[in-house]
Amino acid sequence: MRLLFPRHSTAAPIGGSRETQAYREGRVDERRAEDAGGDASRADVRAAYRRGRADATPRRRGGLPIIGFLVLLVVIFGAIMLYLAAENGSFASGGAVIDRDLSRATQPVRRAEDKTGQALQNAGQHLQQDAGPSSP
Repeated sequence: MRLLFPRHSTAAPIGGSRETQAYREGRVDERRAEDAGGDASRADVRAAYRRGRADATPRRRGGLPIIGFLVLLVVIFGAIMLYLAAENGSFASGGAVIDRDLSRATQPVRRAEDKTGQALQNAGQHLQQDAGPSSP
């Protein structure tokens, strides 16, 4: 069976004897350094590995949370509009449903607004009556 991506061994360079000799000397030097360093070299390797991972870890940007919240609101509104359009057959019908529901929701507020306005007018008339005729 032939591999799609074959692995090439790096055991020894493919070139001539000079490259092979340099490779062998490098391996011998590496083994001597490992034997001399022992656990200290392994600890250094582990520390370097951790530093490299920390550097490679993407850092979270601060960003503006209010923009994320506004985007979330727009997405929710869009999802509601799509649902109402699918349920009622068109975006115009879905918009009519939203308008009708908003007018129902604001009716108590309008009644309270009218009562407040009437109460303010009555209070103004009572103040004028209590003050008496104004003198120029």
